[in-house]
Amino acid sequence: MLSSSDAPAFQQALAGIRIGVGSLPFDIEQLTPDNHDAMQRLLVDAGRDVALLMLGTRASELAARAAPSAAVISCMARSADAARGLPNAVAVPIDIPIDLQIAWLGKLLPAARTIGLLFDPAINLRRIESLAPALARAGYTPLLAPVTSPAMLPRALSRLPATAGALLAIPDPTVYTQQASKAILLFSFRNKIPLIGLTEAWVKAGALYALDWDYQELGAYCGALAARAVSGAHASPPEPPRVRVTVNLRTAEQFRVKWDPELVRNVDRTYE
Repeated sequence: MLSSSDAPAFQQALAGIRIGVGSLPFDIEQLTPDNHDAMQRLLVDAGRDVALLMLGTRASELAARAAPSAAVISCMARSADAARGLPNAVAVPIDIPIDLQIAWLGKLLPAARTIGLLFDPAINLRRIESLAPALARAGYTPLLAPVTSPAMLPRALSRLPATAGALLAIPDPTVYTQQASKAILLFSFRNKIPLIGLTEAWVKAGALYALDWDYQELGAYCGALAARAVSGAHASPPEPPRVRVTVNLRTAEQFRVKWDPELVRNVDRTYE
């Protein structure tokens, strides 16, 4: 296993991977600028007779270059594109599947028809090219607001129409930073445009709701996929992880969003 990061989410996923692989032996390496070339050489040799579990985008992209014929589990990459060129790869992107986003959008914001999307084109153009048409096919009007640098965020927000039904956050290190969170939430409340946050932390801070993974569960799923690849795919496919739903009841009240009590009981966590 080669990990792109030691961030908390990756550490949680690693704990799950240990569970998912069971008793199978595996080696763990951390990808850093200092060992990049050594890891590339290692992948060329190791890819001949083992399954490679690549955690994160950089690790997955390295596997695509160094071991294109290996059995690869690409886990928690920014998109399935990180495993492009790997014919024997299984991709488990970090993104919440768009069909689930749309399904919960219909449940939690049924009146919303226009969806604002803030994004840095240099990072997320491909993601937007997939996301926006999916929203359109589901009957929504995507409102694209490019943000080419953190300094351009206020201008991008000002260009979003007041008629937007919601602002859907996507993973973007230019836009959704800790420094920008207050400005984005303030914009949301001032303009009565609910923010669909990235994580539970965003909901706790004031976003209306968020879909997120339990990263240990996601890691366990990736580990089980790797174990299945080693066994020659004779084992049954593991059960995919379930998305966690968090809502902010106080924000819903302020935005005059009314939810059926049964719906609220079926979410994973609420904030008041």
